[in-house]
Amino acid sequence: ISCEATDAVILYTTDGSDPAANGMVYKGAFTVYESCTVRAVVRGAGRYSDEISVTLTRAEGLSEAANLYGYLMETDGSYPWTVVTDVSHDGVSCVRSGIIGNGGTTHLTASVRKAGSVSFWWKAACEDADVEDGETYYYDYGVFLVDGVEKAWIAGHDTGWRKVVVDVPSGGKHVLKWEYRKDAATSYAPDCMWIDQVQWIPAD
Repeated sequence: ISCEATDAVILYTTDGSDPAANGMVYKGAFTVYESCTVRAVVRGAGRYSDEISVTLTRAEGLSEAANLYGYLMETDGSYPWTVVTDVSHDGVSCVRSGIIGNGGTTHLTASVRKAGSVSFWWKAACEDADVEDGETYYYDYGVFLVDGVEKAWIAGHDTGWRKVVVDVPSGGKHVLKWEYRKDAATSYAPDCMWIDQVQWIPAD
C-alpha cells in the first residue's frame, strides 16, 4: 500500500471494519491467514482520503481438502495434484492426482512421526487391472506407500470410494506417499485417482 504524500498516515483494517475509525497504522507488508477484505484510507492534514479496498480469498490447501489437518501435504512439482470439489467422499472437497501421459507418475506425500495408523478413502477411474492365474497385473493404477514400501493398490474404470487402513508399528519419521502411475499405452478417461478424509492416528 503506498501514498505519495510524505506527511500522511495510511490506516488499514482486515476485519471489514471502517479504517478511519478502527484502522492500524500501515508500516509495511503484513500477512493474512484467512480470507478477508483489506480496507485502507490516508489521513493527513486532518482529513481522510477516499477508501480503497481489496478482497483476498484464501484457496483451500491440499491437506485441508484431504482432511489431514496439522500436516503438510506436498505434491509433485511437474505434475501437481489439485483440490477439486466436483468429486469427494465427504461431499465437500478432495485431492486429485496430477495429469500425466503414458509412462508417467505423479505423487503426493505427507510426513508423520511415531507409530500409528493411517486411514483414507480413495477411488480411481483408469485402465482396469487384469487377473491371470490368481495374479493381479496393474497397468494404470494408484498405489499407497509407507517409507517406500507399497501397501495398497487401486485400479478400474470406476472403482467407487474404498477405505484403506494401514498400521505403522515402528516409531520415528514416516513418509506417506500416494502415487498414480501409467504404463506405456492405453488410457481410460479421466485417467486419475482421488483421495479424501486422510487420518493419521498416533499409537499413543
